[in-house]
Amino acid sequence: MNLTLFLRTSCWVFLGTLTLAFNQRSPVLLAHSGAANTPLFLAANHGAATAWQELPTRALAMALEGYQTLIEQGRLPKGALLALADLSQPSDRERLYLLDPLHQEVLLKTLVAHGKNSGQRYANLVSNSPQSHQSSAGFFLTRGVYQGKHGTALRLHGIEKGINDNALSRGIVLHAADYVNKGLANTRGWIGRSQGCPAVSPAISGLLIEQLKDNHCLFVYHPTYKLQTTRLFNTFAP
Repeated sequence: MNLTLFLRTSCWVFLGTLTLAFNQRSPVLLAHSGAANTPLFLAANHGAATAWQELPTRALAMALEGYQTLIEQGRLPKGALLALADLSQPSDRERLYLLDPLHQEVLLKTLVAHGKNSGQRYANLVSNSPQSHQSSAGFFLTRGVYQGKHGTALRLHGIEKGINDNALSRGIVLHAADYVNKGLANTRGWIGRSQGCPAVSPAISGLLIEQLKDNHCLFVYHPTYKLQTTRLFNTFAP
Protein backbone atom coordinates (compact mmCIF):
# COMPACT_ATOMS: atom_id res chain seq x y z
CA MET A 1 0.00 0.00 0.00
CA ASN A 2 1.19 3.52 -0.77
CA LEU A 3 2.58 5.08 2.43
CA THR A 4 0.53 8.26 2.08
CA LEU A 5 -2.67 6.27 1.55
CA PHE A 6 -1.82 4.04 4.53
CA LEU A 7 -1.31 7.02 6.85
CA ARG A 8 -4.49 8.70 5.62
CA THR A 9 -6.54 5.50 6.12
CA SER A 10 -5.10 4.95 9.60
CA CYS A 11 -5.97 8.51 10.57
CA TRP A 12 -9.60 8.12 9.49
CA VAL A 13 -9.89 4.80 11.36
CA PHE A 14 -8.57 6.46 14.53
CA LEU A 15 -10.98 9.40 14.20
CA GLY A 16 -13.89 7.06 13.56
CA THR A 17 -13.03 5.05 16.68
CA LEU A 18 -12.74 8.25 18.73
CA THR A 19 -16.11 9.51 17.47
CA LEU A 20 -17.75 6.18 18.34
CA ALA A 21 -16.29 6.29 21.84
CA PHE A 22 -17.64 9.80 22.41
CA ASN A 23 -21.04 8.90 21.02
CA GLN A 24 -21.46 6.19 23.65
CA ARG A 25 -21.57 8.84 26.38
CA SER A 26 -24.19 11.44 27.20
CA PRO A 27 -23.98 14.28 26.53
CA VAL A 28 -21.47 14.32 23.71
CA LEU A 29 -20.04 16.76 21.24
CA LEU A 30 -21.20 15.58 17.84
CA ALA A 31 -20.31 18.27 15.35
CA HIS A 32 -20.17 21.99 14.74
CA SER A 33 -23.12 24.08 13.72
CA GLY A 34 -22.91 26.89 11.20
CA ALA A 35 -21.83 29.32 13.92
CA ALA A 36 -18.11 29.40 14.46
CA ASN A 37 -16.96 27.23 17.37
CA THR A 38 -20.55 26.44 18.35
CA PRO A 39 -20.96 22.73 19.17
CA LEU A 40 -23.97 20.69 18.22
CA PHE A 41 -24.92 18.44 21.13
CA LEU A 42 -26.68 15.14 21.21
CA ALA A 43 -29.95 15.49 23.08
CA ALA A 44 -29.51 14.36 26.67
CA ASN A 45 -32.12 11.61 26.27
CA HIS A 46 -30.19 10.02 23.36
CA GLY A 47 -33.16 10.83 21.15
CA ALA A 48 -33.32 12.45 17.76
CA ALA A 49 -32.39 16.10 17.50
CA THR A 50 -35.21 18.52 18.22
CA ALA A 51 -36.35 20.48 15.17
CA TRP A 52 -36.81 24.25 15.43
CA GLN A 53 -40.48 23.78 14.53
CA GLU A 54 -40.98 21.49 17.55
CA LEU A 55 -40.05 24.16 20.10
CA PRO A 56 -42.79 25.56 22.37
CA THR A 57 -44.36 28.27 20.22
CA ARG A 58 -45.34 30.94 22.77
CA ALA A 59 -42.15 30.65 24.81
CA LEU A 60 -39.99 30.75 21.68
CA ALA A 61 -41.76 33.80 20.27
CA MET A 62 -41.18 35.78 23.48
CA ALA A 63 -37.60 34.57 23.72
CA LEU A 64 -36.77 35.67 20.17
CA GLU A 65 -38.45 39.05 20.53
CA GLY A 66 -36.52 39.92 23.65
CA TYR A 67 -33.30 38.44 22.25
CA GLN A 68 -33.58 40.61 19.13
CA THR A 69 -34.25 43.68 21.27
CA LEU A 70 -31.08 43.04 23.25
CA ILE A 71 -29.04 42.65 20.07
CA GLU A 72 -30.45 45.90 18.68
CA GLN A 73 -29.46 47.61 21.93
CA GLY A 74 -25.93 46.29 21.57
CA ARG A 75 -26.21 44.41 24.84
CA LEU A 76 -25.88 41.05 23.12
CA PRO A 77 -23.45 40.33 20.27
CA LYS A 78 -24.87 39.09 16.99
CA GLY A 79 -24.71 35.33 16.95
CA ALA A 80 -25.07 35.02 20.73
CA LEU A 81 -26.61 31.81 21.99
CA LEU A 82 -30.02 31.75 23.63
CA ALA A 83 -31.02 29.34 26.38
CA LEU A 84 -34.77 28.92 26.80
CA ALA A 85 -36.19 27.40 30.00
CA ASP A 86 -39.90 26.72 29.54
CA LEU A 87 -41.43 26.59 33.02
CA SER A 88 -44.88 25.93 31.63
CA GLN A 89 -43.71 22.33 31.23
CA PRO A 90 -43.36 19.91 34.17
CA SER A 91 -39.90 19.26 35.57
CA ASP A 92 -39.74 15.64 34.38
CA ARG A 93 -39.63 16.92 30.78
CA GLU A 94 -36.55 18.22 29.03
CA ARG A 95 -37.61 21.86 29.04
CA LEU A 96 -34.27 23.68 28.77
CA TYR A 97 -33.19 24.34 25.18
CA LEU A 98 -29.87 25.75 24.01
CA LEU A 99 -30.54 27.59 20.76
CA ASP A 100 -28.55 29.16 17.95
CA PRO A 101 -31.13 31.69 16.69
CA LEU A 102 -28.91 32.89 13.86
CA HIS A 103 -29.04 29.48 12.19
CA GLN A 104 -32.32 28.31 13.79
CA GLU A 105 -30.66 25.28 15.35
CA VAL A 106 -31.49 23.48 18.59
CA LEU A 107 -28.11 22.58 20.07
CA LEU A 108 -29.34 20.87 23.21
CA LYS A 109 -32.39 20.00 25.24
CA THR A 110 -32.17 18.79 28.80
CA LEU A 111 -33.80 18.73 32.23
CA VAL A 112 -33.71 21.83 34.42
CA ALA A 113 -34.85 22.31 38.01
CA HIS A 114 -37.01 25.10 39.37
CA GLY A 115 -37.14 26.61 42.87
CA LYS A 116 -38.51 24.45 45.67
CA ASN A 117 -41.13 27.04 46.65
CA SER A 118 -42.31 27.46 43.07
CA GLY A 119 -44.07 24.11 43.13
CA GLN A 120 -43.41 20.40 42.92
CA ARG A 121 -43.81 18.99 39.40
CA TYR A 122 -44.81 22.34 37.94
CA ALA A 123 -43.40 25.78 38.72
CA ASN A 124 -46.67 27.41 39.69
CA LEU A 125 -45.06 30.50 41.22
CA VAL A 126 -42.15 32.79 40.32
CA SER A 127 -40.59 35.53 42.41
CA ASN A 128 -37.89 38.19 42.49
CA SER A 129 -37.84 38.33 46.29
CA PRO A 130 -34.80 37.37 48.37
CA GLN A 131 -35.18 34.14 50.35
CA SER A 132 -38.29 33.20 48.36
CA HIS A 133 -36.59 30.04 47.02
CA GLN A 134 -38.68 30.48 43.90
CA SER A 135 -37.55 30.70 40.30
CA SER A 136 -37.48 34.04 38.52
CA ALA A 137 -38.86 34.55 35.02
CA GLY A 138 -37.61 36.83 32.26
CA PHE A 139 -34.35 37.68 30.54
CA PHE A 140 -30.89 37.19 31.98
CA LEU A 141 -27.48 37.99 30.54
CA THR A 142 -24.78 35.49 31.39
CA ARG A 143 -21.63 36.59 33.15
CA GLY A 144 -18.51 34.77 34.29
CA VAL A 145 -18.04 31.47 36.06
CA TYR A 146 -16.85 30.72 39.58
CA GLN A 147 -16.26 27.71 41.80
CA GLY A 148 -18.92 27.30 44.47
CA LYS A 149 -20.53 24.59 46.58
CA HIS A 150 -22.01 23.05 43.44
CA GLY A 151 -18.74 23.16 41.52
CA THR A 152 -18.47 25.34 38.44
CA ALA A 153 -21.39 27.77 38.28
CA LEU A 154 -22.44 30.51 35.87
CA ARG A 155 -23.52 33.92 37.15
CA LEU A 156 -26.81 35.26 35.76
CA HIS A 157 -27.66 38.96 35.60
CA GLY A 158 -31.40 39.58 35.67
CA ILE A 159 -32.10 42.65 33.56
CA GLU A 160 -35.82 43.24 34.19
CA LYS A 161 -36.57 45.56 37.08
CA GLY A 162 -39.03 44.07 39.52
CA ILE A 163 -39.02 40.76 37.64
CA ASN A 164 -35.56 39.28 38.10
CA ASP A 165 -33.13 42.11 38.89
CA ASN A 166 -32.37 40.62 42.31
CA ALA A 167 -30.81 37.55 40.71
CA LEU A 168 -27.21 38.44 41.50
CA SER A 169 -27.94 39.37 45.13
CA ARG A 170 -30.07 36.23 45.51
CA GLY A 171 -27.23 34.07 44.18
CA ILE A 172 -29.29 32.81 41.24
CA VAL A 173 -26.82 30.93 39.05
CA LEU A 174 -26.73 28.06 36.60
CA HIS A 175 -25.15 25.09 38.36
CA ALA A 176 -25.01 21.31 38.48
CA ALA A 177 -27.14 19.23 40.87
CA ASP A 178 -27.35 15.47 41.36
CA TYR A 179 -31.11 15.73 41.91
CA VAL A 180 -31.54 16.67 38.24
CA ASN A 181 -31.61 13.26 36.61
CA LYS A 182 -33.84 11.14 34.44
CA GLY A 183 -34.08 8.40 37.06
CA LEU A 184 -35.99 10.64 39.47
CA ALA A 185 -38.12 11.98 36.64
CA ASN A 186 -39.11 8.45 35.61
CA THR A 187 -39.72 7.01 39.09
CA ARG A 188 -41.63 9.80 40.82
CA GLY A 189 -42.68 12.13 38.00
CA TRP A 190 -40.61 15.14 39.03
CA ILE A 191 -36.96 15.97 39.66
CA GLY A 192 -35.39 17.65 42.67
CA ARG A 193 -35.76 21.38 43.22
CA SER A 194 -33.31 24.19 43.88
CA GLN A 195 -33.37 27.36 45.97
CA GLY A 196 -34.37 29.28 42.86
CA CYS A 197 -31.51 28.43 40.52
CA PRO A 198 -31.89 26.78 37.11
CA ALA A 199 -29.96 23.65 38.08
CA VAL A 200 -29.00 21.03 35.49
CA SER A 201 -27.50 17.56 35.43
CA PRO A 202 -23.78 17.29 36.28
CA ALA A 203 -23.43 15.30 33.05
CA ILE A 204 -24.24 18.37 30.97
CA SER A 205 -23.37 21.34 33.19
CA GLY A 206 -19.73 21.73 32.15
CA LEU A 207 -20.47 21.82 28.43
CA LEU A 208 -23.51 24.04 28.88
CA ILE A 209 -21.74 26.58 31.09
CA GLU A 210 -18.76 26.70 28.75
CA GLN A 211 -21.02 27.60 25.83
CA LEU A 212 -23.15 30.14 27.71
CA LYS A 213 -20.57 32.04 29.75
CA ASP A 214 -19.67 35.67 29.08
CA ASN A 215 -22.58 37.51 27.50
CA HIS A 216 -25.09 35.11 26.07
CA CYS A 217 -28.78 35.06 26.99
CA LEU A 218 -31.10 32.98 29.16
CA PHE A 219 -34.86 33.44 28.96
CA VAL A 220 -37.00 31.76 31.61
CA TYR A 221 -40.57 31.53 30.37
CA HIS A 222 -43.51 31.27 32.77
CA PRO A 223 -47.22 31.50 31.88
CA THR A 224 -47.60 34.57 34.11
CA TYR A 225 -44.76 36.46 32.44
CA LYS A 226 -45.65 39.42 30.26
CA LEU A 227 -43.00 40.59 27.82
CA GLN A 228 -42.39 44.34 27.76
CA THR A 229 -39.47 45.20 25.52
CA THR A 230 -39.39 48.72 26.97
CA ARG A 231 -38.45 47.12 30.28
CA LEU A 232 -35.42 45.61 28.57
CA PHE A 233 -34.44 49.03 27.19
CA ASN A 234 -34.88 50.79 30.54
CA THR A 235 -32.89 48.39 32.70
CA PHE A 236 -29.17 48.98 32.98
CA ALA A 237 -26.96 45.89 32.87
CA PRO A 238 -23.35 46.47 33.95
